[in-house]
Amino acid sequence: ILQGCSTFSFFWGNDNFQLAENNFNLGNYNKAIEYYSAVIAQDSAQINNDDNLQESFFRRGISYSKVNKFEASSYDFDLLLNLKKLFLLKRDTILFLQAYNEMKLYNFEKALQNIDEAIQLDSNVKFVDFKSDILMNKGYYYNRNNDFENAKNAFESAIPYSRTIQPHIELVKIYLTDSNIS
Repeated sequence: ILQGCSTFSFFWGNDNFQLAENNFNLGNYNKAIEYYSAVIAQDSAQINNDDNLQESFFRRGISYSKVNKFEASSYDFDLLLNLKKLFLLKRDTILFLQAYNEMKLYNFEKALQNIDEAIQLDSNVKFVDFKSDILMNKGYYYNRNNDFENAKNAFESAIPYSRTIQPHIELVKIYLTDSNIS
């Protein structure tokens, strides 16, 4: 039955897709990127109508992130987030992964926007914890750059989302480092 379906025969009969999936599952992310890119190049115009093509962009985005190519990963996730319809992928998961990329690129406000939207879609504890992580990383970034006031604000913002005492510890360190903070 499924072999009559063009999507099935295109992807599951597609050597590049098979190779991409195998390499992805083995953690060979650079090779997976190569093969997912070949699949995407064959028919990227069909992304609005094809769940497997969307999956190729999604997994290539994850693969890019795994090899620290966060801008390339963000491109794939942004493309997916701008689609009118996602088939098998969940928008909140893509937002979560995109928030991670933005955090790694020091785009903290964009990361926070993405994670807030993910939390609105699903108040999963994982998403709420990650908001704390973003705010903590924002604080560390400001602290490394001797911007203690913004670091203090970021750490204070992390407190309601954190299930650890880490934001409190970081605030104490800032108070000990810079006595000019009121």
